[in-house]
Amino acid sequence: MDHAAILPPDVSGQAAQEKQVVLARLKVYRSAHGLGCLSRVAAKAGRPITVDLMRDMLVGAASPNIAQWRQLGRALDKLEAGEGVSSE
Repeated sequence: MDHAAILPPDVSGQAAQEKQVVLARLKVYRSAHGLGCLSRVAAKAGRPITVDLMRDMLVGAASPNIAQWRQLGRALDKLEAGEGVSSE
């Protein structure tokens, strides 16, 4: 596989800006908490958000609907609030 050919996730369509914000927050959260943190995010978000879905979202291999993006955003809100981090 040619890693140079991997493109950043394509976040487009309706509410693209909202999706980009959630994706950026997920990247920051993962960077701050390590590779295993996605299981905490998935548990907080609930179904259909899974570790595999988030991994795919991070590399642009999944295109969840806006409701799923918002569900993930709410999970990050809860996790960040518990850590005293503002999403603003």
